Amino acid sequence: MSENIIVALIGLAGTIIAATIGSIRANKYKHEAASYKETSYVRFLEPNESFSTLIPKVKHICMYTVNSHELLNKLNTILEQNPRIVIKQLTILVRKKAQEKESDITILNTNLSLWESLKEKGRIKKLTIIAYDHDPDCYYTLLGDRLVFWGHVYFDENKPTQTDVDYTPLIFTDDNKVGQRVIKNFQKHFDNMVNRYKHTATLYPYH
Repeated sequence: MSENIIVALIGLAGTIIAATIGSIRANKYKHEAASYKETSYVRFLEPNESFSTLIPKVKHICMYTVNSHELLNKLNTILEQNPRIVIKQLTILVRKKAQEKESDITILNTNLSLWESLKEKGRIKKLTIIAYDHDPDCYYTLLGDRLVFWGHVYFDENKPTQTDVDYTPLIFTDDNKVGQRVIKNFQKHFDNMVNRYKHTATLYPYH
């Protein structure tokens, strides 16, 4: 066999091997991507996404908020659209600093009255609202141990509340052990905040 034929055969074999390895790697990455998508515990909130089917299934909803205004509006819409939904227990943490602006206090008090109204109408069985005294850098809501959505709060002197909120939060679900651990960590933070302020800054129920 001539030297040229041998070189050509070696080159062909190398090309086949390289193509085979490339195909195996491509299939591996495709499988890993599909597997990650199927088991992912974190994603961004989808446009117009609501949790109306999940809300009645959880025992406790926990909200860490600035003044709860946006969450109040969204939850009120869900309750209006489905009169059969009843929230079993809702605990809300809201900002109320010592030097809070009068306009912010007005907004907060209005929101508190609306939450109380939902309680009186029977749409919320148990309601607790507690104030904390500092500027938050994030917000989140826990739907039991099933899901938490979380977003940033930014300082913004041009806004009436001096803050700007990112309304495209990340969602963490209980689809795998890592997601379950993330939800537990948020719950631990929330419980720590409640224990810190509940004895001195509970706004509802009144004492």
